[in-house]
Amino acid sequence: MANYWLLLSASGTGKYAGHTGYADEVASTYQWDETVAHATSVAVGDVVLIRDGEGLLGISVIDSISEWHDYKLTLRCPVCNTPKLTFRTRKVPRYRCTRPSCRSEFEEPVTGTPIVRKFASEHGAGWLPLPGLMDRAELQKLCVARLSIQSMRPLVPERVEHALGGFVEQMFRLHGGKVQDTALRRSARVRTAPAEERQRLLDRFGSTCLFVGTSPRATLDAAALSRFDAAGESKSKDFALLRRDVRSLLDLGQLTVEPECDRIVVRGEARDFRPYIELDGAPLQLPLSSGQREWFGQHWRLHSV
Repeated sequence: MANYWLLLSASGTGKYAGHTGYADEVASTYQWDETVAHATSVAVGDVVLIRDGEGLLGISVIDSISEWHDYKLTLRCPVCNTPKLTFRTRKVPRYRCTRPSCRSEFEEPVTGTPIVRKFASEHGAGWLPLPGLMDRAELQKLCVARLSIQSMRPLVPERVEHALGGFVEQMFRLHGGKVQDTALRRSARVRTAPAEERQRLLDRFGSTCLFVGTSPRATLDAAALSRFDAAGESKSKDFALLRRDVRSLLDLGQLTVEPECDRIVVRGEARDFRPYIELDGAPLQLPLSSGQREWFGQHWRLHSV
């Protein structure tokens, strides 16, 4: 059975100053080293919820983990040698030791470059961005140890699935789950387009999702909108730049476009979540081509039954 983890992205802002962070690209990779609690417990197939200092950024499942040895720049208290430091932007001295028995303040920490075992996960295939869906306090309630301050925290799977509802299922669908095809559904499925088509759309429209507007490039896919005739043969294909969670919800029919006015309609479980309910009734961010309009008409009829 897969384990569930809450991971703190070190690429965000924070006060901890015991090391200089990691090169996280939140939507695709997460890095840590052997000095972190649970460093060797995280495994391929585990579900990860990634957060910053404010709250949830997104969820995914780990596809692979690579490891290597490298130098790590560490910063320590010159009095007690602990790495438990905070960096202060408005006070001097800039650094403060947080060890209760020390609490020293100083301008420059002691630096070191030990060789450590490092790890990097790859989880881009199933990445489902959910920024702002849960705040820091809400995420804390999902942890096995609710008062833990570790950057990698084990979660209670049942709590996660209760809190996130269908988003966990949607994440697994993004990762590789398949929907059983029928002739009707086949006419309005959302498929992934080739990489060159994605680049063409990015060059033309920038990092603009058709539904939600400007988004990080790493979260955007080119969706192939294929249309079929009555015999089930492909007529033609159009493309649209969609954020991955939008693509998944579109395929489920929880996001549709009303043909008469090109406005977004939110259905089903997606209506239980603020980031999506705010899209209900909103206009699309880009004009539709005639081919796209025909596809969205098919999609509307399929999911209005």
